[in-house]
Amino acid sequence: MKKLLIFYKTTAAFDNTGEVLIYKSLLEEIRPYGQILIDDRNEKSAIFLEKIGIKIDERLSSHSRWPFVMAMLLSALTRFFSGRKVALVTGVGEHRYTTGKSSLKNLLAACLLAILKLLNVKVVRIGMSMHITGLLPKISERILSMFVDHYYVRDSLSQKMCFDAGVKCAKIAPDLSWAYTVESKELDMESPVVSNCVFSFRSSLYKNDISKIEHLKDAIVALTQALKTQYGCSIQITYQVGADAHFAHELHQALIQRHDNVFLVEELITLENAASLYGQAQLVFSNRLHTLLLAYKYGAIPIGFIDKSSQMKILGIFEDAGLEELLLDLDDVNKPSFSIPYSSSLIENLQSIELRNREELQKIIADLFLTWE
Repeated sequence: MKKLLIFYKTTAAFDNTGEVLIYKSLLEEIRPYGQILIDDRNEKSAIFLEKIGIKIDERLSSHSRWPFVMAMLLSALTRFFSGRKVALVTGVGEHRYTTGKSSLKNLLAACLLAILKLLNVKVVRIGMSMHITGLLPKISERILSMFVDHYYVRDSLSQKMCFDAGVKCAKIAPDLSWAYTVESKELDMESPVVSNCVFSFRSSLYKNDISKIEHLKDAIVALTQALKTQYGCSIQITYQVGADAHFAHELHQALIQRHDNVFLVEELITLENAASLYGQAQLVFSNRLHTLLLAYKYGAIPIGFIDKSSQMKILGIFEDAGLEELLLDLDDVNKPSFSIPYSSSLIENLQSIELRNREELQKIIADLFLTWE
C-alpha cells in the first residue's frame, strides 16, 4: 500500500518557542504514518520550519510546484488513479472566534473543507484551545465542524465552549507538548533546596490596559518578595516569545531596585537552549502555558502565576491534568497564608502525568491514521 499523504498546515511564529514546541511535537508523532507535506514557500516560515525539524522530503516544494491548497486538491483528485489516500492535519494552537470577521474566515474555511470532503480527504483538527462567543461565531464554527472528521481540543473548558456552540463532535486530546521528550537528568530530591527561580511573563494578554499591566507587575513584585523571604533564591528573568522581551526588561528594572541577585537573560529561550536555563532552576513562574509545560521537562516545578479569570487556557489544561495546586492567582500573593510549594512528590507527579498524557496522545494519533489501513 502506498504511503498516506499528510498535508500538515503550520505557522510561521519562529520567535514563539511554545508554537515551535507543539508543532514539532505533532510533526514527530504523525511522521510514522505517512508522507508529510508542509508548505515551505513562505519566506517568513523558513526559520520556523527549520526549528520544528522539517526534512527535505517533507517540503512541499520537493514534490509540487503548486501552492499548498492547490497541491492538496490535485493530490485528492489524482488519488483515484494513484491509490494514495490524503489527509489534512490542522488546527494547532489557540483559536478565538468573537467577531463577524472571524466568522467569515471560518465560513470560507468550511467551503474548502467541504470540497476536500467531497474528494474523500480525511480532515483532522487537533491541539486546539477554543474561545467562541457570539451567535455568528458559534454558527460558523458549527458549520465548519460538519466537514471535520476528527475534532480534538486540548482541555475540557474548550470542549464545553464547543458544546455550547453546538459543536458536539469535539473530543479532548492532551496538549501536544506532553509528547515532546528531552534528555532527562538525575534529580537530587533528598534535600530539596530552592536556590534559583525563573520568571517568564507576558503583558500582551492585557493589550493596552495599563491598570491590568500594572496589577500584573505589582503582583510579580510581591511574588519576588515572598520568594526572597521563603527561599532567599536568585531570580532569572527570561522570555520564550520575542514579543515578551520588552516586558522582561521592565520587570528587571522594577526588581533590581528592590532586590539583589535578580538577572535578565537577554536572549530568547528556545528548544535548543532551554536545558541550560530550566535545568538549573527549581521553580519556574509564568503566565505562558508552554513556558510551564517545557520547564518541567528539565526538572523545574512550573508554577502558573496567572489571572485565573482571564487565562482559561492554562486553567483548563492544568485542571484536566490534576495540577490545580500549581496554579496561583495574582491576588493570592497578598494572602497571609501565601507560600510557594516545592517537593519531590510534585516532580514525581509531573513525570507520571506526562507519561499518561503522552501515551494517550500517541494512541489517539495512531487511531486517526491506522483506521484507514
